[in-house]
Amino acid sequence: MKRSVTETKNDELTFRFSSPENRSIFGNIGHDQMACLVISLCISLLSIFIIRGPVGILFGFTIVLVGIVCAFVRVNSYTPCFLLFSYLEFKFSQFNSRQIQHLRPLCGHLQNGDLNSADARNSLFQVSLNRSENNAGYIVDFKEKTVSIAILLCGNGLGLNTLLERNLAVMNWAEFLSSLAQRSNKLHRIQLLKSTFVDDFADLEQPYYRDENSTEIASKIASNSYNSLVDSFKTKLPVYETLLVLSRSSLLNIETISEEVKSLLSEVEIVSQSARRLGIETKGILSDTGLTKHITRSFVQDPCTNTSWPNNKSYPWPLSTSESWEYFKTDANFHASFWISEWPRNDVGADFLAPVILTSSIRLTFSVVFEAIESTKALREVERHRTETYANKLIRKNAGFLETAKRQLHSAGIDQREAELSLGHSAYRFSGYLRITAATIEDLERCQAELETTASRSHLEIRRLYGNQKHIFSYGLPIARGLK
Repeated sequence: MKRSVTETKNDELTFRFSSPENRSIFGNIGHDQMACLVISLCISLLSIFIIRGPVGILFGFTIVLVGIVCAFVRVNSYTPCFLLFSYLEFKFSQFNSRQIQHLRPLCGHLQNGDLNSADARNSLFQVSLNRSENNAGYIVDFKEKTVSIAILLCGNGLGLNTLLERNLAVMNWAEFLSSLAQRSNKLHRIQLLKSTFVDDFADLEQPYYRDENSTEIASKIASNSYNSLVDSFKTKLPVYETLLVLSRSSLLNIETISEEVKSLLSEVEIVSQSARRLGIETKGILSDTGLTKHITRSFVQDPCTNTSWPNNKSYPWPLSTSESWEYFKTDANFHASFWISEWPRNDVGADFLAPVILTSSIRLTFSVVFEAIESTKALREVERHRTETYANKLIRKNAGFLETAKRQLHSAGIDQREAELSLGHSAYRFSGYLRITAATIEDLERCQAELETTASRSHLEIRRLYGNQKHIFSYGLPIARGLK
């Protein structure tokens, strides 16, 4: 889905998300709704042909009415036809998985650069982790045919800054994304991945601080003070980790993969230097060990201490998985993935996502995937949308329809977007996803209720992607998936 963000003039920089582009077949009717209407109409005509007389006509009319209800009546933001097609797709994928179960081991590492390994190409997520000559970790995605490298970012306390510092940080990020868009010929996609874990700080209880035999009074005072501080934080505090993932399209040829990785590493170095010049602090490129640890945290039951995963240094992937209609299970954890279907419709500040990404009581993974649009192509699309909007406005005016406020905002957004592109601003298409993790199904439902509450505070509308949890789970891994 393509969305555009417009900067509005105010003391504090605010932003406006345009309405999503219409990709339906006819008007506001989607593909699943059109299919439901066509199927109901065909069944109705067939019933009228077979059951002649008033009974057949009544039965056919009832079938059409049921089709209209299934196509347009929404229950908790979902239409019955959408859930029906999703369920059929889910059952088909389950049947297909049983047929090729012997060819689908879990993900592993590349061995000696062997890109033809059946274990990696036929694995659950179709990805494999490896390291370059300088120990930088990279992930090969056989499904999307990309190679990805991650940069670990540092937090800058945006919410604690003054208004001037906050605006400056936002402008620096805008300039940074604009510079990345200019390198779109060398970078395929960009992913911002923020993970939230909870820690009870049990690993901070070193033996030194529990030494009761120390004869030094100052040492005992410091020890008791630290012990009381650790005990006061036993309610588990959040630990945040933010990654900037850069991916590049690859031919996945064993003869050229090393050169492609070197080229991507040089691009990542340039991006890191550009980020530092703009005041965006980074801790450097993740090594294979750091990347392995981050992936391991997505699956283990205790992501901070990793005590339940003794072999995570050599194999970060889960040992067993199972998928249901509502969740995806890896080993002892349950995961539920959500898609951000609606971004804020009103003007918001730069910290509008703070209630979601700074949540402290649930394990959350927040992922936004960007793909730069070529400037000439973006300008042509905006001009086409403006022409379509103007023609539609004239047709509705001649037919006697009034222009609604929603259409006026949409038209104003297109005009503003065209003006920004004409001034040289970059365009991106992007999509956002959320994933929660819990040890039990009851905790998962509790986390979902809390996530929906925090999402409403950020003016977001999220949808749980029923029947597609296994596939969407990979969108929370550092491989820049999530756009079609």
